[in-house]
Amino acid sequence: MEFTIRCPNCKSNVPIGYPVCPYCGYDLRAVIRLRARRELTKWDILTRVKKALVSPWKIFNDIMIAPDSVGPLVIIFIFSVFSALRIIILLGREFPLDILYAIFRVDLLILLSIIAGLFLYFVSWIFISIYFNFVIKLLGSKPDSSLTRSLTGYSAGILFIPLLVSSVIILTVPNTSSIEALSYVSALSRAILFVGTLIYLLLLSDGLSKAYSINKILVFLLSIPIPLVVFLVF
Repeated sequence: MEFTIRCPNCKSNVPIGYPVCPYCGYDLRAVIRLRARRELTKWDILTRVKKALVSPWKIFNDIMIAPDSVGPLVIIFIFSVFSALRIIILLGREFPLDILYAIFRVDLLILLSIIAGLFLYFVSWIFISIYFNFVIKLLGSKPDSSLTRSLTGYSAGILFIPLLVSSVIILTVPNTSSIEALSYVSALSRAILFVGTLIYLLLLSDGLSKAYSINKILVFLLSIPIPLVVFLVF
């Protein structure tokens, strides 16, 4: 059986696979994405999240067919939990957990840290998506907000490795280290996150260039303000 979609313009039944209606020339990509998005299952989204964390450069074709925002939210939650655990471990190195619990409930601290992480990562995701919609429009293409959000969110999976490496570096530093050593480790951690952000933007630029048929190099060059802000803030 051949699956078809109905052209909203001329009402013709068009076989799946045509990005443009062969009868009237209407752009069917938005209709195809909407239908594909409705057919996404929870397992499909979890598979995407796994791919985003392990090999995010292989996920672009899936996203362009059926963008979604649930997967990026799952990635944001994973990052938030990881960041909260990192904070607790750092505090646990300074104070024994029983003393820390006497000062402040550790479970509540973890919950508040996760909520703070969710807010920070979510706002960053939305801001970056809005910024790249502006870049796409600036380069002469018509942005699709849901597609851009999906690409920026899933591409962030590549940041997990730099975040993990920087955390390992910080957590392996002895408490007895000198101020100079601690300052060096902090600078090294920030540098790793900065490089990770550049890699993220390179990956995202590649995905956006494929999705919108725009110049990858120009997208990356226009994204340079983002890692500068990250480096200054964090």
